[in-house]
Amino acid sequence: MNRLFALSTVLLALAFSKSTISDTKKLFRNTIKKWNINVKNKRDYRERYNRLVKTVENIEKTTTGVLLDSLNRFSVNNDEEQAAMLDLAFQAANLTQIGVTAAETGGLKISPFESKGVGSGLPTENEYWEKELGMSDPQDQASCGACWSFPTAAALEAVYRKLTGDFVVFSKQYFIDCTFSYSGCAGGRINDGFIITTDRQFLMSEEDWPTTSDYQTCKFRDQIREKKENAMQKTWLQDWYPLSKNELGLLNGLALSPVAFGSFISMNYYGYSGGVYDDSLCATQAIPHAQLLVGYTKDYLRVRGSYGKWWGDEGYINYKRGSQNLVSCKFYDTAYTIAMTHRRDVNYEFCSEAKAVTRGECLESCEAMNKKGETGWALATIPTVQHNNQLVTMVNSRFPGVKSDDKFNLLWIGLEDPEKSENYKWSHDYVDVNYFNFTSQTGVGKFGLLNKNTGGWVMKNSLTFQARGLCSRAETCRDISSEIVKGKGYL
Repeated sequence: MNRLFALSTVLLALAFSKSTISDTKKLFRNTIKKWNINVKNKRDYRERYNRLVKTVENIEKTTTGVLLDSLNRFSVNNDEEQAAMLDLAFQAANLTQIGVTAAETGGLKISPFESKGVGSGLPTENEYWEKELGMSDPQDQASCGACWSFPTAAALEAVYRKLTGDFVVFSKQYFIDCTFSYSGCAGGRINDGFIITTDRQFLMSEEDWPTTSDYQTCKFRDQIREKKENAMQKTWLQDWYPLSKNELGLLNGLALSPVAFGSFISMNYYGYSGGVYDDSLCATQAIPHAQLLVGYTKDYLRVRGSYGKWWGDEGYINYKRGSQNLVSCKFYDTAYTIAMTHRRDVNYEFCSEAKAVTRGECLESCEAMNKKGETGWALATIPTVQHNNQLVTMVNSRFPGVKSDDKFNLLWIGLEDPEKSENYKWSHDYVDVNYFNFTSQTGVGKFGLLNKNTGGWVMKNSLTFQARGLCSRAETCRDISSEIVKGKGYL
């Protein structure tokens, strides 16, 4: 009896190893039924059936550990539908820039993982962003070549939820319509959405502007300019960071946010329906595509797609870890993480009546501004690039022009590193130094200054250097109302 049971178990295991995809006709019928596809005639049937056969062959080559009783919608395209998808894919290949140059990043960014003070450390092996925190369901980019906008929105909403407790789904249509002067369906860079958000500090919700994945001329210019109906009203997007070009770089990035990245895919990608994926054709059939890394296990990297829940593993794909194909397909070459902080209105003033003074004298002047009902003044904190630009404009409106004198060009701010350990802090403690804007001449000094001409930051290891300076205070307190409602706040 035991031998019979053992034999039955082996046969059952063999039956389910590649099982349901071995009965191709049944698989085809199930797939056609699942997607409610109307087969027009014998030719249409033959084209769709042959496409499924090719998809099954590709699954056998690229995927392990998957049991299927139906495939996704792409797997039963007829020839006309497949040609249209190929046109879209290779149009995106021509229009989408996978990389950005040093000039486009300003050449000045310092990754938080190259600084000892910010967010470093490999996260615990898990699927944190998707499973523990929870994310919105993946949406479908359809025939719009805006894959770049989907990981941007999902990364932003995940970090926003972590900080505020609010589950707001950000609109991809806002990026498609309102990022460029032309259609966002024509492709874009991986970080275009992050760039425009750090500049505007504004997003729209899916509720206010639902994603349709077809371009319309932006009709929200006034809302953007006036920050009306801002779905990101409780946070600032401080900055975005390019990550090191290896697996460790991407996994480190997960400590701050889900990681948006660009890589090459092949047409096999569209047939993925679950399991662990490994594709050698992505280097030869190179189609640029943007995706979002949300977590990892010892076996695979968990990645969010942009073809809805019906594609892949509930909208996700599991890439085999350690595969050389990931390197060949540029999986690690263009990846970004982001940092957010709680939003507070910030006031800025000159210290010491805008006279050149030492840092200590400037700090004393800032602190002397504190009075009943208006406390919190100290040397200036600059949480985002938007605040940095605000200060550059403010200073240059009062002191225009360029001189060779550093006392004229530089202004004290609250950035400091007393131990010269590259563990930077602000004089205020309400925001971390996650926004880096150092110039290439930063040096190893203790105290920070703003260059009014370049907008960059420099450090001076001097207690006697004199310059004008800037003070700031947070005008509003952190909004913890959502966290209190959810039982996470303190009264």
